[in-house]
Amino acid sequence: MVNSIIFSFYTKDKYYTQKAKELAESLDQLGLDYYLKPVEIPEGKEWPDICREKIGYIKEFYNANPTKKVFWIDVDCQLSYLPDFVKDFSADIIGFQRGFQVPLKIGYHYKKRFFEPCFVGFNRTEATEQFLQNAYNMEQSFDGRATDDYFFEEAWRANSQFMSFQMIPSGFASIQGRERKENMEPFFFFGSSGNVSKYVGTVVQHTTPWITDKCFELDIKKSLKGLVKKVLPNKVKHKLKTLLLKKGKLEDHIFKKKAFEYGKSGNNRSLVKLIESHGGYEYLTSKQLDIIKLANSFLYYKMNKNSKSTLPAIKLAWWHLPEPGNYGDWLSPYIIHKITNRKIEFVNPQSKHISESHYFSIGSIGKFTKDNSIVLGTGISAKDAELNTNAKYLMVRGPYTRQRILELGGECPEIYGDPAVILPKIYTAKISDENKNSEKLLLVRHFTNQDIKLNLPNNMDEISIFASHPKHIEKFIDTLHQYKGVVTSAMHCYITCQAYGIPCALVTFKGSTKSVHGDGMKYRDYLSGVGLEEHNPIEIPLNLDSYDFDEIISDKKIKTEVIDKVYKIMVEALKEDL
Repeated sequence: MVNSIIFSFYTKDKYYTQKAKELAESLDQLGLDYYLKPVEIPEGKEWPDICREKIGYIKEFYNANPTKKVFWIDVDCQLSYLPDFVKDFSADIIGFQRGFQVPLKIGYHYKKRFFEPCFVGFNRTEATEQFLQNAYNMEQSFDGRATDDYFFEEAWRANSQFMSFQMIPSGFASIQGRERKENMEPFFFFGSSGNVSKYVGTVVQHTTPWITDKCFELDIKKSLKGLVKKVLPNKVKHKLKTLLLKKGKLEDHIFKKKAFEYGKSGNNRSLVKLIESHGGYEYLTSKQLDIIKLANSFLYYKMNKNSKSTLPAIKLAWWHLPEPGNYGDWLSPYIIHKITNRKIEFVNPQSKHISESHYFSIGSIGKFTKDNSIVLGTGISAKDAELNTNAKYLMVRGPYTRQRILELGGECPEIYGDPAVILPKIYTAKISDENKNSEKLLLVRHFTNQDIKLNLPNNMDEISIFASHPKHIEKFIDTLHQYKGVVTSAMHCYITCQAYGIPCALVTFKGSTKSVHGDGMKYRDYLSGVGLEEHNPIEIPLNLDSYDFDEIISDKKIKTEVIDKVYKIMVEALKEDL
């Protein structure tokens, strides 16, 4: 028979340390095998942020004990004994129904979540392993604020049709304040720190999935779609399709406007309610999901829970579109935030009037500078671009940008460098031997090249250039390090590789050389600015199956002294905001 082990974790504060001690004493008396994992409370993190770590801890512990069933118990709960039917369960998963309800009240029309995840047993099956892996993947990729309950439910909804489950009768649970009518002796005693009620309005919640207005609306649309196909003439179908398309675009526009407003203002509660009003994450369209990812990135920089500074947010202009955010453009707030550890307030570079002084940093957005702009590494994409000569230029991307400023009658020091070159100074890539692809190449396209049909060779993988949240930016950088070389049409992916010393090639695709905005001078501007040989992107065919990439991949790296110099300039320029 498969043995069992009980697992939990606790933070090293007074309340949870005492609860862990009490739980350990009771489990020792029962002779049950267990492990209670002590964890430090990371600076700037609150209860919801710590709770979501539970998903990863369970998955890690489950994988580390391949011969044992794993029972999770919240550390402030207690066991008086463990019934044989629980210990010897044969289903994939066992637990109490949400709210410790009875079978007469089973289902989503009574509760928004299926399980009560304070006590759950995980069997040694492929289905259980997949369930835990899915929950972990969701937690790792989710940018919003949510607790472990959210990811547990998401994984359950995704896997329940493939899993067997067993519900523990609610009479076996003792809940403080609830009158007991059952004759059975409870073995599980529920504990509560009070944090659930404190944070309930600040984390993403589920809605009942089968009876929401959104679900009803989707069913109606589906029925109408079938009816339209069968009954209406083609001319009417076309007009109706056009109207529905316009309606969908309008809905997305309103959704985007609200989401961005809440993200930029740091209003997490309203962002959560917006998601709930559409039936929860599972009912959002792919377009809406991208919008929410971008909104969560705005939210991160506006809230900056890790910052202890009482100074106001740094005002920074950067190009934030398209959703879910272009890696190169979103390096701007990432780098400024890393240097200053300050909140970052988004300034739309296209705004005609910006009353307060603000920074421009990464991006070919020099043409949007204002009289009160402070330029720290910005460039232009065409040699005839217009720039504001009254802006304060501390550093520009390269000599071509400076030359244009001088031509227009402005002043600009001979100080060059794209701020992206300092990435190695502020982030050390996590390189895993397990994920290393030492014999493979990686393709990263500029976002304007996403729809080009390419034939890739077997030794080439591809990842998206979209990344706006710091977690995704760092994951992107980590991934670049896993390959023997990177082929990219995105300039800031290229800069990242040259800063870290990753072999790379800057390319464009045949027939699409003009898809990236500008006349191409931005590449020469960057290269000259960091002391590398100027060149244009190399045109490559659409069929890459037999292309010899060894001919174009270079291991040229930006010199350390250049990186140090740009970093020093950035820090000095921002020192009054540190």
